[in-house]
Amino acid sequence: MNLEEKRNFNIKIYPIYKMFAWDLLFYYAISFLFLTEVKGFSSADVVLLDVSIYTLFKSLSQLPSTIITDKLGKRFSLIVGNIFICFSILFIMLCPNLIVLALAEFCMAFGFAIKSIAEPNILYDSIEEGEKRGKIFSILDGRGSSLYYYLNAISLLSTGFLYVVNPYLPVLLCFIFSIFATIISLSFYSLRTNNNPKKEVVPKATDRIAEYAKELRYVFRQIFKSSRLRYLILFYGLFQSLIAVTTTLDRSLLTDLHVPAQYFGIIYALLSVLSGIFSRSQGVIHKKFRNKVLTLFSVLFIGSCIISGLFAIVWVPLAIPMLLVLFSLGVRSSIKGPFYTLYKQYLGNFASSNVRPKIYSVTYLFENLCGAIIAFGVSRLLDVTSTAIVFIILGTIYTFVFIVLLYRMKTRVGLKPEQYRKEDINLVELK
Repeated sequence: MNLEEKRNFNIKIYPIYKMFAWDLLFYYAISFLFLTEVKGFSSADVVLLDVSIYTLFKSLSQLPSTIITDKLGKRFSLIVGNIFICFSILFIMLCPNLIVLALAEFCMAFGFAIKSIAEPNILYDSIEEGEKRGKIFSILDGRGSSLYYYLNAISLLSTGFLYVVNPYLPVLLCFIFSIFATIISLSFYSLRTNNNPKKEVVPKATDRIAEYAKELRYVFRQIFKSSRLRYLILFYGLFQSLIAVTTTLDRSLLTDLHVPAQYFGIIYALLSVLSGIFSRSQGVIHKKFRNKVLTLFSVLFIGSCIISGLFAIVWVPLAIPMLLVLFSLGVRSSIKGPFYTLYKQYLGNFASSNVRPKIYSVTYLFENLCGAIIAFGVSRLLDVTSTAIVFIILGTIYTFVFIVLLYRMKTRVGLKPEQYRKEDINLVELK
């Protein structure tokens, strides 16, 4: 099979792979219930370990995962990442205490750190270079995201009822599907070219770390020169941290509102369908709103957080706050799908194949450090107040921060190529 055929095959199976592998199936809808009711952890413990410690581990994993991806290649790294995910689910099923749960979070963080670098680059490398490369990437990645959300919706319909029958059943199915995703990852072709294998010398780990540090310093220098990348990375880190922490807070809020376990799956199935619809429509969203997309996402997402908190504590008939809380969950789910795909497109624009993984690495490094700090603060707040109040506090703080941030981004992000300075878009090769 020649290089073009391998590229076409990778492009063909990528959406199918992402449908099964993008995130955990059968797990998230009941994860909060499983960890609090079955394993006996407190709400603060879950936020601390499942979000703060997880994101900290993911941050610490960025350097080794980038080195592994460069060393082993994107295909084999993807397989390794999926294997770590499988181990993490196994540890969650068996964990008797916080130490084992922390080990599970480490395995999951390391696995997703590798996958976050390898997955988009496998697809980018499979698409021929050209001015439409970013658009094609966005379409294919969005298609995979959409398929994942639809499959996730189907799985979630049964998750709550399975949990009532036996709380371990959804977690077991999550483990089985993770193994299946690992098997699919074996099908990708490596697109590495090696015209003279005899000349290939495998560097020592210390040499590779030194080489990587040199490359990373170069990327950091260019990022500091590029106001476009600085603000994109800052926005992504803050916004993704908010998504991560509210994902757990949503389940905590539904628990506080006494939503039965069997309805969790139905609610999250509907939310997953919404994410799938809007993920597939990311091209339409980008075309309609252009450089206003990030502003739109910010206003809707932060506003929905404040609504969730306010109407969860008002003294009115239960049906009204429940409907408004569910509406706010729907808004957040509608934003998550297109946000991930469009943001990878924005970060990957104007960058070559060997620079792009480093940009992603720096971005995820900042995201995880930021997420760990925010989640730690949220876990401390949960020790002294309710989930609804935490939503209000979080939404208020983010409102002020994003007003300033979006104002600064207005003249630095979302411009036409000719409107950027050379320093903003010159990441084409490592030096």
